[in-house]
Amino acid sequence: MITEKGTWKFKMEDDDGTTHDVLIANTLYAPKAPFHLLSPHHWSQQSDNPNGTYCTIQHDKMILKWNCAKLQRQIKLDEKNNCGFIHSLPTCNKYRKFANSMNSTVEIDRKLSNIKAPKANIDEVAEEYHPVPPFDFDIDKDFDTEQKE
Repeated sequence: MITEKGTWKFKMEDDDGTTHDVLIANTLYAPKAPFHLLSPHHWSQQSDNPNGTYCTIQHDKMILKWNCAKLQRQIKLDEKNNCGFIHSLPTCNKYRKFANSMNSTVEIDRKLSNIKAPKANIDEVAEEYHPVPPFDFDIDKDFDTEQKE
């Protein structure tokens, strides 16, 4: 269920390996969805240069163009479902948040060279951080979340 609307911010590499921040305003967000769908049409509509932000589909790949068509990212289509999957750039933010929540440090027994893990129920701590969106999402506070029938 879509519960929020706001600006989606994520990092994506172009075909040259350069990282770019992508910002797409007025994006609908469903926090419990297993994937987040990128609509090239919506991205184009929200960009400063709609004619320079588009997607071309070929038989085996999709080609995203943005920034006045100066930047490009090719994504191979999945053979099973004919969809292109884009992975945002990996970070260690989730791990840092998790590690900080442990509020403990690893103890080292120098005599036996044993490492003792912090005493905490890892499953309980991990549940607090799942699901975590793979991108920043600035919520539009005026978005109506009530379902219409």
